[in-house]
Order: sequence, then C-alpha cells, then structure tokens
Amino acid sequence: MDFMLLADLSLFPVMNKWIMAETSTFAVVNFGVVFLIAKVVEILTQYFGAKETVKDSQIMRIVMNKSFVIRSVFDLVINIILIIMSLYIPRVAMILYLIIPVISFIFPNRIRLTNKD
Repeated sequence: MDFMLLADLSLFPVMNKWIMAETSTFAVVNFGVVFLIAKVVEILTQYFGAKETVKDSQIMRIVMNKSFVIRSVFDLVINIILIIMSLYIPRVAMILYLIIPVISFIFPNRIRLTNKD
C-alpha cells in the first residue's frame, strides 16, 4: 500500500504546476481527485500500521477505530466539497487546496505533538 501512496504523491508536483499555470475546472478537479486518493491511502496506511501496534490493547483498538472513522469521514467530506466547488469556482477551490498543507503545518495533529517517539 505504501507504493500506492508514493505513486500518488509523485503526481503532486505535476498537478501543482498544472493548476498554477492553468486554473481550469478540469485541472483543479484532477488535483482534487489526486489529493483525495492520497488522503485515503494515507489514512489506510496509518490505520493498518497502527493496528499492529495496538493489537494487544482492547481500549486502544476502540479509540483508534473511532478516531479512524471520524478522521476518514471528515477528510472525505472536505475533499468531496472541494471537488464539487472546483466544478463551479475553480480559482477558490485551488486556493483552498493550496492552503490545506499550510494549515496542517501550522496546526499539527495533537497525536504528533504528544508522541515523544
């Protein structure tokens, strides 16, 4: 599954250049689809990687499953909204897609902040 994530991530430079050069509906929708695939594969990779780590703790499995579902639904809804938005107002959707990594850099997940490994 890691190779799928890497293959999808390798498309990001091309997609970024495409939407910067030509902010068309088709370019932004394609960027959205690539972004959606990357998020889904990233979440699945993290889930199955963490599943092995917490296999001995029932409480951690429940917490992990709940957080996985909440995060998956949230990411899917946001991405689908942005893809639909890119059909009607591609310039705004492009700006929002480019702001997402900046926001995640400024406000990282609490898990990353509390994890001392």
